[in-house]
Amino acid sequence: MTAGELYSGLKKLGYPVAYRHFREGAVPGMPYIVYAYQGTSNFAADGVVYHLVEDVDIELYSDKKELEAEKRIGDFLNEMGFFYEKQEQDVEDGKMIRVIFEITVI
Repeated sequence: MTAGELYSGLKKLGYPVAYRHFREGAVPGMPYIVYAYQGTSNFAADGVVYHLVEDVDIELYSDKKELEAEKRIGDFLNEMGFFYEKQEQDVEDGKMIRVIFEITVI
């Protein structure tokens, strides 16, 4: 899956989406999605990258628990064949919730 395909698929979920962050002054109302490529964990053979493996975080930001949004993201990832890990964190002293979906793009 390319970065463009990931962005398009996330946009189809109906939430604002940005890579890494929204511009200052342009942060939309919650919930919204931010995604970022975190690096690689490639498979090597004969001293070269044999298979490119990219680690991506998809973050859902909300001001309250958004079960439907979480389900939509999880369903999208399942449909695309991605295994994911999910974790939740409070942000800004509990004023926001960040749910992180960690995927590996092969």
